[in-house]
Amino acid sequence: MKPRAILVGAGAIGRRHLEALAATNAAPEVHVVEPDPGARAAALAAAGGLAVTTSADGEGAPARAELLIVATTAAVRRAALEAALARTAPRAVLLEKILFQTRRDLDAVGATFAGRGIAAFVNCGRRGFPGYDALRADIAGRPVADFSVEGAGWGLCSNLVHFLDLAEHLTGEAVSDLSGEALDPEAKPAKRSGCVEMTGCVTGRLSGGGAVRIVCAAAAPRAPVVTLRGAWGGWRIDEGARTVAALEANGHAGPTAPFAARHVSEMPYLYDALLRDGASRLTPYAQSARQHALALDMFRAAMGISVEEDAPCPIS
Repeated sequence: MKPRAILVGAGAIGRRHLEALAATNAAPEVHVVEPDPGARAAALAAAGGLAVTTSADGEGAPARAELLIVATTAAVRRAALEAALARTAPRAVLLEKILFQTRRDLDAVGATFAGRGIAAFVNCGRRGFPGYDALRADIAGRPVADFSVEGAGWGLCSNLVHFLDLAEHLTGEAVSDLSGEALDPEAKPAKRSGCVEMTGCVTGRLSGGGAVRIVCAAAAPRAPVVTLRGAWGGWRIDEGARTVAALEANGHAGPTAPFAARHVSEMPYLYDALLRDGASRLTPYAQSARQHALALDMFRAAMGISVEEDAPCPIS
């Protein structure tokens, strides 16, 4: 019997998940839940050779599934997830980020997963890059004094958690003390209706004492360059060029080499593991929820939105 997957949300991000599922060895049966008829049609076109059914509201979705993927916007994600869980018992859940816009939603959904024994993961896909796997193995046990990201136009509000997660994944340390004091003062409308974006610099600390600095400048788009440094040397990764260079202890950079990065559709192995084992190398929900809580509070403070009242942070 083929494994079963449910995809909630068939926008551009949801369709990339569908393309990845189509590239798996498992070739699951997929039910797509999407209220917009145009997006449902686009999902069918993106399905490759998969057996795909669709509905506007989940009618006809299987009562049990190996994998539930929720790829809606953050503002409606909790409602979409809870509606899906009311119909289906999944073995594993994969959520897109930004997860939610309030801490209470982060906490409530975490309690639901724990209470129902559901393995849940967040799609911080850099954990699937072979290049970062190799660097993580090289760094293991060596203290990192500085983790930095420099770029422009890549969407700081919507993508900051990717780099918080990457810092934790590579170093094995937790990020804390996140500050937006060096952010540019004005938030601007984002491409998603009702949401905003910000530019500037976010700073923080690693639990081992290292500094975190993430910059998304208000300039022409420029792919992120990730740098890690310690007394032992370091690495500089240009994600746009897909190159990596070793840094000597004196800061001198060696020659560049190819860096193995991947798009979602190029990592079907992540989905095979979820469908087969209900397990993943992607970020466990509890870890990502903590990262999200830090980011939500930092952005709300920068925007003048009440943190104490847990007012929704308009990012997705």
